[in-house]
Amino acid sequence: MLPLADRVRAPFESHLVASAELDSARCRGAEIVPLEIAARRARAALGTGEARELMEEAAGSGQLDADAHGALLAHLTDVAEAEVLSRHELVLDRLADDVLVVGGSERRTGDLALELRQRGRRDELAMLRALDEHFGRDREARRDALAEARERGARILARGPRGPDEAQDETRERCARFLADTSDAAAELSLRVRHAIGAADRGLLDLLRALSPEPLEPLVAPRTRARRLGSVFEALGLGRELGRCVSVERSRRLALAPRVVSGRGRSTLFVGAIEVGLASERAFMGGLGQALALALVSPMTAIEHRHPALGTASAALGALFADTLGERALIATLFAAGAREERTLRTASHGQSLLGAQLACARVLITDPGLEGDAEARERAAEALAEDPGEIPIELALPCRQSHRRDLAEARARLAALALVPALRERYDADFYRNPRFADFVRGAAARGGALSAEGLVADAGGRLHDASQRATEIVC
Repeated sequence: MLPLADRVRAPFESHLVASAELDSARCRGAEIVPLEIAARRARAALGTGEARELMEEAAGSGQLDADAHGALLAHLTDVAEAEVLSRHELVLDRLADDVLVVGGSERRTGDLALELRQRGRRDELAMLRALDEHFGRDREARRDALAEARERGARILARGPRGPDEAQDETRERCARFLADTSDAAAELSLRVRHAIGAADRGLLDLLRALSPEPLEPLVAPRTRARRLGSVFEALGLGRELGRCVSVERSRRLALAPRVVSGRGRSTLFVGAIEVGLASERAFMGGLGQALALALVSPMTAIEHRHPALGTASAALGALFADTLGERALIATLFAAGAREERTLRTASHGQSLLGAQLACARVLITDPGLEGDAEARERAAEALAEDPGEIPIELALPCRQSHRRDLAEARARLAALALVPALRERYDADFYRNPRFADFVRGAAARGGALSAEGLVADAGGRLHDASQRATEIVC
């Protein structure tokens, strides 16, 4: 008979494999019914009383240490949240079967995704607005479902120790402090971007247009993106691992951000169909970094850390690589840009970095059910974003589409990416993203998988979490 700890982990491995296969099929637009059945069965096996008793016995006898126990409970929390959302018919990535009203006509999102790839980026903002309206119709129902999911998840997490990648109690305060500390810098950078591009509208979707100006499209063409951005990892000394462990596929998801699916020592980066110039360039770069980090987890790592429930460290590395596209030396290497184009690229990329971090922090404040009456927090978020927090576009901010734990995880990763830059520059050099010794740091961090948090990643680099605000202010200067 298998050791007790292995008997506990076996159904988790089955669940994670089944979930990854279903995720990949959804992105490809393949037949998913058999995979959905297999995924439901795998989830059901984790919800039995026997599974719970085995885990408690293994933890009580010391065969599962506190970190392993906490990480397994985090996976169970994901399962519980997914079950609640599925019961409410809120499967978050089942977009290929959804119907949007675009320009007065009903269109299936899967068909739109294929058409957008063929036509380019002409209708991307119309698609984003249609998605926002589509998901906004049942905003209250989604909020209620997510509140139920969070309550179930909280009961599971309370059964044992906190996992190594779970949020700390002060995370919300860190988000509020970041928004307050960077509001002036964000306002200055926003005005600078709008002036440079000639965009007067203050809406976030129009700001996205300003941050991805059409005159720069030839420099960030999708057809050359994989080769250009892959060269950054090659120069760093990670090209062989990237080629061996990461594959890139086009997705049928009508989305801006790519999706990373990992398993069995490999990762697949599914590229979303909405093309928004520099925003898509940064998203692709971040996706490559995250996919590589997830693929480099040591095969000797236990299943609960090898396939992390949150993966904030790998997400932070992805965000860090995306943010390097604002570095002058890298722009000179990657893009055939003149002096004016280089300045615009840097300004727009820094704007996306800061705006992305602020959106992530604002979500933490405005989607927490416990903060429904916290007018001060909502006002602070609105001031920092120059927008009503309740009206943040769905596809950019994902309010009411993911759990509060996911909101916290993304904010933590974004803030960690900003905080890492000063530490990495001091530890290596100003161009740390081209230093082979930084590649060793990436390998070492990635090997630990979910046993390392975003905050732990910053500590390993010798950084300080509050440097995120200083870095955000620095990029505006």
